[in-house]
Amino acid sequence: MKEFGIIGFPLNYSFSPTWFNVEFLRKGVDDVSYGVFPLTSLSDLDAFILQHPALLGLNVTMPYKKEIIPLLSELDPVAAAVNAVNTVKIVRHGKKYILLGYNTDVVGFEQSLTNGWKINRLSALVFGTGGAAQAVGYCLHKLGIPYSFVSRNPIENGFTYDDLTPEIISHHHLLINATPIGSFSCEIKVLSLSFETINEHHFLFDLNYNPEMTPFLEEGYKRGAKIKNGMEMLYLQAQESWKIWDLP
Repeated sequence: MKEFGIIGFPLNYSFSPTWFNVEFLRKGVDDVSYGVFPLTSLSDLDAFILQHPALLGLNVTMPYKKEIIPLLSELDPVAAAVNAVNTVKIVRHGKKYILLGYNTDVVGFEQSLTNGWKINRLSALVFGTGGAAQAVGYCLHKLGIPYSFVSRNPIENGFTYDDLTPEIISHHHLLINATPIGSFSCEIKVLSLSFETINEHHFLFDLNYNPEMTPFLEEGYKRGAKIKNGMEMLYLQAQESWKIWDLP
């Protein structure tokens, strides 16, 4: 049986196994499974792959989207530009293998962001600086949307949360949460920012999808902003992983 799955930690919130296993059934793909593999450290990756000789592909989520890169044999140009990987193809040659890294978050985010939203001529704030945030920044640059990252610590050409005045938020109409804050697995539920100047001219995108209505999106919804969570993005990036793994 061919085996695929997701690695990260923790993984009790992931909908990826449900999506893939439903798609296997819907498309009549036999002898294939998709599992959940919570690795507490990537130092265990080689042993893990050797223990799963039928494993041919992995999705990668927090906190390993950047950490996995030095362990890869080859890196797709988009993943290299983003400096983050969320999909790995395992090519086996007997007992040996090579790992190929890709980033399907880029496709998923861009298609979801532009699906039904007219976001040209907007300026964006991207909350977070991790692998998901880098994919978001790559897409915004491609779309010609000016943006700034927001971090807990000072960064070049960006803001800290303490820097964010109501005026700054009022002049950035596309707000994107690329942190785990507000997700089911995160103890912190609300981004540390002022919401009072958000209005019907704002677009709030939260890459989290569990819960469906995160506190970040709820604050925007109460103020008339257009909102979207990361569920559509999840499906779209999963479809790209499907193609990379050469599934029928």
